[in-house]
Amino acid sequence: MTRTKRTRLIGLALLLTGAALLAVSLLAMSQRLEGHYAEADAPRWSVQPIFDQTFVHAGRKGAVHAAPEAAAPSITIEWGESSVRLPVTGRDDARLPQLLQHQEWLRVLRLAEVKGDQKQLEEGLQSGAIVPRLVVVARAPAPGHDPETWGQARYKDWKYTFLELKADGSIERSEQNYRALANQPHTWEFVAAMNVTPSLHTPAMRASSPMSYPNYGPIRSAIGAMGWTWPVAGLSVLLTSTGLLIVGSTFVAKVSRWE
Repeated sequence: MTRTKRTRLIGLALLLTGAALLAVSLLAMSQRLEGHYAEADAPRWSVQPIFDQTFVHAGRKGAVHAAPEAAAPSITIEWGESSVRLPVTGRDDARLPQLLQHQEWLRVLRLAEVKGDQKQLEEGLQSGAIVPRLVVVARAPAPGHDPETWGQARYKDWKYTFLELKADGSIERSEQNYRALANQPHTWEFVAAMNVTPSLHTPAMRASSPMSYPNYGPIRSAIGAMGWTWPVAGLSVLLTSTGLLIVGSTFVAKVSRWE
């Protein structure tokens, strides 16, 4: 086999490999983008944090009391005749007033599902047509590990406790970890959890995730939704172009410099 034929075969191999990768990546990319834009109709949530230790919601009084000096520091949430005590699982900042002290790991939030634009949301809240949820969310380090080291590093195992303060005066409690919540990006639990999650670990800040919270912007969000298809498509174009150049070069007539 001559050198020219060998070069041509290498070029054809690169060309065909690049074309195949391009076809596969573009098909996968279109499917991912289709799913991404379909999620545009998924529920959106308005978040209103409460920073006062006492508050009123749906005609009921609630309060959050801290006992930082106790042998086992805790936070007590009172709602009507019900109460729940949570251990302190994060760093408090005593320099800040009221619930701002605990904002790194615990927050009280009003969550309302957004239907329509901001004006419709505000009108619905004022008229009572939209009744927001009142929830308390607390984040704890990964169980079973030193809370100051591996408990912080293993963020996918962080535990989130949700307390929904119901209109009838009861408190509904549930728990999930980060790993489970990451698969539920449109639930109120996910939205609440992201309010006590360091921004570095929110899915919007992790480039491999198609999720976006807070709003990451349409272009950046779409690129995130493409995932692996974006770099693979770029690589396939490079391979195809290189293959074309190599094959084309074998058809260029050699001209002796002595002629």
